[in-house]
Amino acid sequence: MHGHSRKKNVFIYGPYYPLHSDKYLRMRIIPKLLSEETSKFRYFSCKFRIEKSKEKAARIVLWREFDITNCFTFEASMHGYLNDDRVTEEFTPESYELMGEHLVDSLYEYLLIIEEEERQRKIKEINKKKKLAKQKEAKSKKKKTKEASKINSPRSNPNEDEDIKT
Repeated sequence: MHGHSRKKNVFIYGPYYPLHSDKYLRMRIIPKLLSEETSKFRYFSCKFRIEKSKEKAARIVLWREFDITNCFTFEASMHGYLNDDRVTEEFTPESYELMGEHLVDSLYEYLLIIEEEERQRKIKEINKKKKLAKQKEAKSKKKKTKEASKINSPRSNPNEDEDIKT
């Protein structure tokens, strides 16, 4: 958490992921949830990049060293926030506390999303295994049917038994 000296509102600085990375969207979920939770948080003020001057910042070092997808600096302006009428209001201890509650609520929602994602992945995996088992069973039945039809099929030469005896 950090106090910002120029921008207004609350926002996040986060790591950079290329657009094609699965982490690109995952890393943006918490800020998006926060922006939906309160107007004090501005998603469009967030930055997801690594500036040369910030290479030694804790969020970047932790992100690189431990591959932490959601490694952010949570910034709150020292100049207040823009209310719904676009008028600047100062932050109070109560508004900071409320912002903390919004952060916790958003983290909880994020965990629910991750849990649901994991549940869906497991269901998909189970269904894939069931499908493979059914395919294997169908193949096995087809093979048995083929073998049974060979055994029970009429011989092409009805005099074959006689040929063997002579």
